[in-house]
Amino acid sequence: MAALVAALAETPSIIEGLRISGELAAAASATIEPWATVRLLERAIVASVADGDALTAFGAIHALGRVQDDAADAVLVPLIRSPEPGIAGHAAWVLGSRLPDLSVVHGLVAMVAAGGFDGMVAQRTLLQWSPLTGRLVRNAIIDEIFHLGGSGPASDLGGDGEEDREGAVRRLLDTLDGDVQLPTVPRSPGPAGRGVTVVQPFLHARLDAAGSRLGAGDAGGIASLLRSLGSSLPRHPAVREVVTVTRAHPTADGWEGPTDELGAGHRLVRIRYGPAHEVAPADAWIHRVAIERELTHLAAALSGPVVWHLRMADVGTLAAAAVARRFGHRVVFTAAPDPHAPMVARQAAGELDRAGFGAADDHEHLWFRAVLVARLVADADRLVVLPRPDLTTTLRALLGIDVDHPDGRVVVIPEGVDTAALDRAEHRRTTTSAPASAVQRVCAALPAERRHLPWLMTVGRLNPMKGPHRLAEAWAGSPELRERFNVVVVGGDLVDPSAVERATMALIGCGGGEADGLVLAGQVRPDEVADLLVHAANGGVYVAASDKEEFGLAVVEALGAGLAVVAPEQGGASTYIDQGVTGLVTDTRSVPALRRAIVDVVALASDRGRSDQARAMVRADLSVSTMAERLGDLYAALVTRPSRDRAMSAFPR
Repeated sequence: MAALVAALAETPSIIEGLRISGELAAAASATIEPWATVRLLERAIVASVADGDALTAFGAIHALGRVQDDAADAVLVPLIRSPEPGIAGHAAWVLGSRLPDLSVVHGLVAMVAAGGFDGMVAQRTLLQWSPLTGRLVRNAIIDEIFHLGGSGPASDLGGDGEEDREGAVRRLLDTLDGDVQLPTVPRSPGPAGRGVTVVQPFLHARLDAAGSRLGAGDAGGIASLLRSLGSSLPRHPAVREVVTVTRAHPTADGWEGPTDELGAGHRLVRIRYGPAHEVAPADAWIHRVAIERELTHLAAALSGPVVWHLRMADVGTLAAAAVARRFGHRVVFTAAPDPHAPMVARQAAGELDRAGFGAADDHEHLWFRAVLVARLVADADRLVVLPRPDLTTTLRALLGIDVDHPDGRVVVIPEGVDTAALDRAEHRRTTTSAPASAVQRVCAALPAERRHLPWLMTVGRLNPMKGPHRLAEAWAGSPELRERFNVVVVGGDLVDPSAVERATMALIGCGGGEADGLVLAGQVRPDEVADLLVHAANGGVYVAASDKEEFGLAVVEALGAGLAVVAPEQGGASTYIDQGVTGLVTDTRSVPALRRAIVDVVALASDRGRSDQARAMVRADLSVSTMAERLGDLYAALVTRPSRDRAMSAFPR
């Protein structure tokens, strides 16, 4: 045990620290000297907090939570009041798997009132304890409501008022009482006949039939994929219906409607939770119970075999996994090494270290998300993985996945793009005399003398992770590129930007303004994105300056339009880019490296043979119809086999 604590404190690697922490927790649960183990872990927590070593502190807290002795509680309970980032949240997390301690109930209720991720884990602990304590937990919550100044009846979940401390506690009380029913999701009979119903949740997207909000806020590549994939899957003979689940967003007239039809056999369900304003992904954790209740209503309305395809390490996936287990539905998980691989890359780049891990975890919930991914990898009926360099080695090292295991549980399936939309855009370009309206809008934003120049183009969420500011800086710092190209950045809500979008716009402004040849085109519909890509393919270059792209759907779409591309070396782009032929992968986090790659790839832009090769490759291997065919086969085979034994709780230990 002492050797594991020392190894955890000494390893320079955060990822290795997470692995050692798992071993430490397992050893603590099996200890035959609980008192000595508690004292060892207590000393480790005190020393690591004093040294600012959050990695060791968190590992010791989780190990302490596995020691079967009351002495562990005496150490854990005071940590709820710790002012150090993350300590209280991790302590509240592990207390949920222990017997109730009434002395800490008020502290946990106060964490719920404060909201956020720590509020979510505190809420879960109180819900775990409530059946074991009679009315004691409920009474403590009522005391907290009066302490906050309230006296009226509990408010309805999903009400229209602003989220506040008292409201958060009232919602917890409602949950304990079990007397608040959220609106049920209207049931759709779906297409006639038998087959699999596929549920694909992504709560942070804003979807409609036209894709009018794709590219704004948090609705990026995954949202676009689910929209096109969901409409392609019902063409598979084994798929009866696809249900894509998002959040109902507030509008000027109230809330978005609960359902929409995105295509034949593809139904959109919008669930309501939280306050009547936008909820960022990092702020959505506190709504786990409401989300789970809404998904329970949805699951109860489904008939026949059901498969939940989960993709994100977020609160929606956490809630959906629990609901799927409750109903005995099958689960497919697209397993990507995230946050694992980004942590490795950030540490290698000097952007994350042990000293800063506590603050990063407090903001990004890295530990919880890593454990959630590990839990889903262990419990899912099937794992889908995306192609990436050194796939077998990377997934075994970071996630413990054996891609080559003969049981066939792991399937490699590339993502795909809507090549039909690209073909329609190409047809419009060659058969109409005037450019497409989206192209005209971009050109109108440019000085007249620059409108003939080709584009350096990028498409995606307006987020620093996507690197549009690096593209702007690379272009602005090269007289050659400034003279030869305009820059067109597609994505983001320019009318009512989020805080992240505003910050990204400010970063891009450092590289130049629209008068100098840089245009922020904002969010446009998918058909308009296709028009812009097809136009840019005439001498232009597509630049994905992202930190990383797990696969890179926008890069694939650009190749399908005939563009030469620059893409990040982190992720899967190198598995389909023919280096030096159809494009280049490079270290896109480095502006000088990005600039060199753009200059080098310009020579490829006018090569018609290169363009034809890229277009043909995408249509043969990376279309959404090919992806849907392979997934449909997977779903069909899955529901005909016995279900795997799985734990009923999806909440990570």
